[in-house]
Amino acid sequence: MVFACYIGLLGLAATFDVWRFIIPNAIPAALAALFVAVALTATPEAGWAPHAGAALVAFLAGAALHRFGLLGGGDVKLMAALALWTGFERLLDLTVAVALCGGILALALVAVRRLVAAVPVARVRPDKAPRPRVLTVGEGVPYGVAIAAGGLIVGMGLPQLGIIG
Repeated sequence: MVFACYIGLLGLAATFDVWRFIIPNAIPAALAALFVAVALTATPEAGWAPHAGAALVAFLAGAALHRFGLLGGGDVKLMAALALWTGFERLLDLTVAVALCGGILALALVAVRRLVAAVPVARVRPDKAPRPRVLTVGEGVPYGVAIAAGGLIVGMGLPQLGIIG
């Protein structure tokens, strides 16, 4: 049940980012609240400090990237919420998974955007854009998709999610 909620929240984050290039604050907040609920029912030996510390490190690093326009604010909060789940023990795994997924996503978007740009689109409604923003050449990359994918990959190995014993 917890894993289904985790997956659902990641799916929502990715969907919102593709459609609107925005990740609502409620999604990272719900991921953090879900972690707290799980942690309160878990055995006490896990400890909160490594998880809170990893979330803080991810947030500060993301805030620095956001400051230079390299990452959106929703992406920063989503990554911090996922770092809360991983703790320091799996933070590097999360970072690498997100980076690899981000590279694949960027390459795929370049290819798809070029293909879509080559196809003429009839303007049914001239007051609206002819194609979705995510498919428009020159638009940014909805990096929340990569963060969600990396969170899913690493999440499958997190004992708090009940996938492994």
